[in-house]
Amino acid sequence: ANLNKDEFQIGVAAKQFIDLAGIKSPGLSSAPAIALAEQLRGSGVPYVVLNRFLGEDRDDCVLCDEENGGYLVGRHLIEAGHRKLAMLSHRDVLFSTRQRFQGFLRAGREAGLPDENMIYGQSTDPEEIIRFLKRWKAEGVTGIFSFCDVEAWEELSLIERCGFRIPEDFSVVGFDNISGYVAFPRPICSVDCSFQEEAVQAIDLLRNRIHHPELPPQHVILPVSLICRDSCR
Repeated sequence: ANLNKDEFQIGVAAKQFIDLAGIKSPGLSSAPAIALAEQLRGSGVPYVVLNRFLGEDRDDCVLCDEENGGYLVGRHLIEAGHRKLAMLSHRDVLFSTRQRFQGFLRAGREAGLPDENMIYGQSTDPEEIIRFLKRWKAEGVTGIFSFCDVEAWEELSLIERCGFRIPEDFSVVGFDNISGYVAFPRPICSVDCSFQEEAVQAIDLLRNRIHHPELPPQHVILPVSLICRDSCR
């Protein structure tokens, strides 16, 4: 009740920033993300979008190199001997899904694999994911690229529920390298996005926007690397 207008706007913008950055909503899809961005732009409060590019050069943003991350996963699995691969995502996340699959597909094409050997599947329904896994196993898929680590951990349990083994039946690679920051009982191979550097860059962009509001939108794209563990062979 004692908040002035500026304090209220900052609070609203901060909450929306957290949502848009994917901290509260890691699976934020296209329409909600764009709607949140429009609200932020109208608030007048400086902000930076983390790990989202909303399709127009209207926002300061910090991104990891999503396309190269997908490429690294595909190349790693192909170099390990896998010849039929699948990317599995629980939802279509704006920008990220397409970029990661494009890199994944690029690795397959570079290795001479036909595009039909680089499959894409999407579902939030565990039963449908199980159907994917059983069909892929019958079709000879041996390597799975999970959109992110959180989804990968869910998929590991579904793979085992089907009676398949990791990595003997399916090698699994995730994205985000959460195991590098938080202890989880089951480590997985994953793409590291340098979350700490993303935070540093985001703060720098935000400070710059506060002091220079007239500047055009700034984009920072950070390199990625692949961290190998025991979920793939």
